[in-house]
Amino acid sequence: MSRITILGTGYIGTSIGLALKASKVNVEVIGHDRDLNRASEGRKRGAFDKVEWNLPAALEKASLVIVATPLGAMEKLFSQMVDFLEPGCIVTDTASLKGATLEWATTAFAGRASFVGGVNPYGTGACGAAAPCVNYLNPAAFTLPAAGTFGNVGKGSLRGPNLINWDTGIFKEFPLRGERVKLQFRGEFFNVLNRVNFNNPNLTFTAGGFGSITSAADPRIGQLALKVVF
Repeated sequence: MSRITILGTGYIGTSIGLALKASKVNVEVIGHDRDLNRASEGRKRGAFDKVEWNLPAALEKASLVIVATPLGAMEKLFSQMVDFLEPGCIVTDTASLKGATLEWATTAFAGRASFVGGVNPYGTGACGAAAPCVNYLNPAAFTLPAAGTFGNVGKGSLRGPNLINWDTGIFKEFPLRGERVKLQFRGEFFNVLNRVNFNNPNLTFTAGGFGSITSAADPRIGQLALKVVF
């Protein structure tokens, strides 16, 4: 374990940081708080080796994450941090009501899969009999991690469908009364090539249709307008 991140640098978070530094364990202690002044004060007291206002940067390479925020902030924080946790990272909290935090953590962290080695993650098998549907990720390339652990599919491991979009506009002005009054004709077209730009696939491994794409961005849209400029 080389890095411990403490989310929330109030009295509890700072106290944990001070205890860790007093124990002289060979780890880097990172403090994260939206209030950078409070986090910086904790660092001045020796509780943290480094403070990070940015959540992804705070979670980078962390082996253990201690959530020491107020209880009311934990549910949202769990959903924000799930995509930035390192594979195998352990998450714990300091909340007094464990039932609520366990429920929030189960909801936020469920469905994060692990790669199956030697299998192409892109391919068929996602749609089944569903229609309309596009196969994108291969469900056979993923598996649920062991109970109590996080999967190893990290943020940025996979890429969604590419996006190619051209928007164009045509404008023409006709003078009506000298230079003071003009009639402007406007023609605007979005996705003028009418390319199908698929949305990202279903990424919840435990849900039906994992890896399939069932929606796309808007097709070609055109609009014409006349405007009097004076």
